[in-house]
Amino acid sequence: MPESIKNVKTKHEPRLMSTPGVVSVGIGQDNKGQSAIIIGVENQDKLDKMTLPEELDGYPVKVQIVGTIRAQ
Repeated sequence: MPESIKNVKTKHEPRLMSTPGVVSVGIGQDNKGQSAIIIGVENQDKLDKMTLPEELDGYPVKVQIVGTIRAQ
């Protein structure tokens, strides 16, 4: 049985969040409506300088530019 998307996210989140410019890692849907790992990045400049996976343990990865996230 394949690993759940929640477990895949939990397993890869620390490494992804340590990438400069990555501000969030979540679960959502890709453009085809499939469950996907969603990686939020700060801006296009940061995205252009990083290499992110297209897939994690069989789940597609979708990258979104979300801006800077600040606690309030």
